[in-house]
Amino acid sequence: AARANNYADAPELFGTLIDAYLDAGYDDAAFMDNVLTLLFAGYDTTSSAMQATINLMILHPEYLSKIRVELKGKLGITTDMPDELVAERLHEARKLPIMSAIIREALRLDPIVVNTFRRVLEPVELVDGTVVPPGWVINVSLGRTVQTMPGVHNREAFNPEWWLSNQEPSHFDFCPFGAGSRLCPGNETAVHEVAMLLASIALKARVSFYDAPPKKWINDPVPEVQGGFKIRVQAL
Repeated sequence: AARANNYADAPELFGTLIDAYLDAGYDDAAFMDNVLTLLFAGYDTTSSAMQATINLMILHPEYLSKIRVELKGKLGITTDMPDELVAERLHEARKLPIMSAIIREALRLDPIVVNTFRRVLEPVELVDGTVVPPGWVINVSLGRTVQTMPGVHNREAFNPEWWLSNQEPSHFDFCPFGAGSRLCPGNETAVHEVAMLLASIALKARVSFYDAPPKKWINDPVPEVQGGFKIRVQAL
């Protein structure tokens, strides 16, 4: 807490956080937990979603062609259009049906947050009757929840068309960004950034694995490729 008195040059966000935690009487450990959460949620999750989606586009290149057709048909964007005109129209890209379906299916197959932890504040009764007492820290598997979402028959297959022909799932079944009061406030930004990346690749580039497809993915705490994710990008 003593360090909190010397933050005159700190960014506004962190200065505000320090003020809030000092006023609430929290200690340094609680403050650092929230700083790490902000850094993790604002960087690792979005980059992980981009990596997983690009991996699927390399494995299923026909969907980049579908994105290209959708961008032209819905937004009038073509591969030879000046960059400034493309930028003006791309803000609507994430709302396009095929684009949205591809991103959501990528998030289902490779959830950006596999596990999260919560401290129990009051007794919680589970569906089997087990009561979790206050004070326990529990591991909530968002990854398992998303991957076993009801209605998906082949859960390991990449099938964006499922999202185009089925009812909208419950927010508590498809919850790659959490749900309810714990919904990640940056979820719209993350999806928007992934959509911008996909649109840019579809319009301007050809992507492939640098040598071979990734052999081992590690889910701790977000999906990443052991040894790094190496791709080759070539202009169309």
